[in-house]
Amino acid sequence: MLRTIVKKFSIVAFIIFFSMTSFIPAAQAYSYNGEVVLNQIRFIPHVNFGQTSIAHFNEAIYQWNSNAGWALMSRDPISRHSQSIYPSQDDMNGIYKMYAGPDYLASTQRWVMGNHTVEADININPYYPYHNKGASGYFDTWTVFIHEAGHVAGMSHSNYQDAVMYPTVAEGVEKRYLHWDDVAGISALY
Repeated sequence: MLRTIVKKFSIVAFIIFFSMTSFIPAAQAYSYNGEVVLNQIRFIPHVNFGQTSIAHFNEAIYQWNSNAGWALMSRDPISRHSQSIYPSQDDMNGIYKMYAGPDYLASTQRWVMGNHTVEADININPYYPYHNKGASGYFDTWTVFIHEAGHVAGMSHSNYQDAVMYPTVAEGVEKRYLHWDDVAGISALY
């Protein structure tokens, strides 16, 4: 009888353990670049970005801010820039649309003081085809920008393929909302 009770207890304990652990996500895969934003980074988009792209920039920034717990980034509501040199340490946080050949899809350059990001520029490289709806054969502007804004916020790449901070994205793919790993990372950082 004692064997039967021990056997039943073991089976029940295993079922409880399995049911509890099967719904817990794997350990985080996020990583940090070593810097944080201390004073808000206010982006100014290039004149060649349309209103839809700019609205997507706003939404991407909002997602990072809301999960960081404060407005670490913003977008200037009026100003646009026409600078043609990326990156440019000039006290302006630019969102560029500068041709860079096949070297990269998009790039973020940060300038730091100590471990604080004090200025940042992002380039969305028009060598590659972009679209605002994640259309087949095009890269989604929102998806690419939310990833680059994550670097400004202090995030490095994630090992989770569904995460915004995963190092690569394919044409036609939309990753417009932070994955739980992105949220865990930015929440832990701030």
